[in-house]
Amino acid sequence: MRRASLPFFALSYCAISGCGLLFDTDALRSAGGAGDGTGATATTASSGGNGGAPTGAGGAGVPGGAGTDGGGGAGAVPGCEAGEAYCGPDSYCDADGFCTVVSASAESAGVLSVLFVEGGASGGYAVAQTWDAGSNGALSTWPLGFSLDAPPMAFFAMNDPGIGFIVAGGANHVYYAGQAQNCDGDPGNDSCVSVCRINARGLDCFTSVPLSNGSQLNGAAMVRGSLPGEDRLYFVESNEPPNEQLWRISRECLEVPGPCPVELATNYNAPNDILDPLGMDSDPLDGSVWWNTWGGNNLTGACVYQYPTIGDVAQCVQTVPAIAYPNRLAVSTNSVFVGTLGTVGDAGPIQRLQRCMVGSQHPVTQFGNVTWPADADGHFLYATSLAKANELQVLNANSGALVKTLVTNVDITSVDASSPEFLLFAAGDRIFRWRKPPAPCPSRPGGGGCGDGCVDDQEACDDGNGIEGDGCSPSCDCELLQQP
Repeated sequence: MRRASLPFFALSYCAISGCGLLFDTDALRSAGGAGDGTGATATTASSGGNGGAPTGAGGAGVPGGAGTDGGGGAGAVPGCEAGEAYCGPDSYCDADGFCTVVSASAESAGVLSVLFVEGGASGGYAVAQTWDAGSNGALSTWPLGFSLDAPPMAFFAMNDPGIGFIVAGGANHVYYAGQAQNCDGDPGNDSCVSVCRINARGLDCFTSVPLSNGSQLNGAAMVRGSLPGEDRLYFVESNEPPNEQLWRISRECLEVPGPCPVELATNYNAPNDILDPLGMDSDPLDGSVWWNTWGGNNLTGACVYQYPTIGDVAQCVQTVPAIAYPNRLAVSTNSVFVGTLGTVGDAGPIQRLQRCMVGSQHPVTQFGNVTWPADADGHFLYATSLAKANELQVLNANSGALVKTLVTNVDITSVDASSPEFLLFAAGDRIFRWRKPPAPCPSRPGGGGCGDGCVDDQEACDDGNGIEGDGCSPSCDCELLQQP
């Protein structure tokens, strides 16, 4: 069994010879109801119809579609035809009704990871961790509204003998975790965190702070506080299993010079593998923290944890079937998407853990032919194709239906969906910004009924089909999977 030496995420990139993007013709469309004789644009919700031009007599809301005089239609992609004002600089509405992708050069040998950070006049920033041919790392920053090939605002060079990673982003702040550094003056290596403040010049970074006793972070996630200074960073380090600890520390503490005490959130039992866990994420709605462990060759040792749960103690989430060889995860509204590795350490498919339960057990199903790098929000899973590492698939997070495929010229290395408006991803030496499509499951009084792929208030799940034994019943109740 091959185990990578980089515990939190695979760091691989390749040189790029050009980063044009190709697109398929899948579209997200919404038909209107019966016509009522009133006209409306295809970007404005109105009363219905059967066809329509973008500025004409109304209809199904497919921009540019032919139609007859009738009612208005709900636009398939509201606002997309407004062009740059909606899609962003140098971007426009394509033939399928989606915004195009805009890229910027990181001016480095490659981008290892990219992260959205809120704040600034453009609504946020894209922060990328880059690496050059001499193995020198840096954090580079762009306003979220960057134009094609816009240079980064500034960069912060990192003297990191290990390979660290961007941990999380708070309001106008980004957190970088260095691996195997000496940041407290003691001879031993530490897991260190740098807090960087973003301003008009770029990044100003505070001195790295040692956390507890581990030599490296194996997972970290931010949980928002009521005030920015109260944001808490949850993390786990390399310790001697099976007695592991989940720690937390506030942003305010990290920004104060001198020692910064960490707080023990909970103890938990882990498999006998010093590299666990491999991934951590938090739910922005309820503040829960999720992470997974490896388990080595013992498949029953692998586990997904949730904190807090009953009694405010981290618990191993019971899944049916067990998730084998987990490798990172992303939390969505109704699911936790867990990446996996194959039996020889290669990329494996993403497994979906339903957050609804049958008794104390969560059904787990394979979610399409996709793998990591990936990320999720409350509506979509954005994941790399298992067959082609240069393809990014946008999938309905409930039903798995394909919404769009984005194709780059080189392998995708990082995906971040934490912005409410834009998807950020990285490939080669470029970062990409893509306007997210409208939510496939808008808020509707009373819901749209079981089987439409939208989890309404009265439903435990809704996978868009009427199949029994697949984790979600035809009546939209959580169910255990049928065993072969």
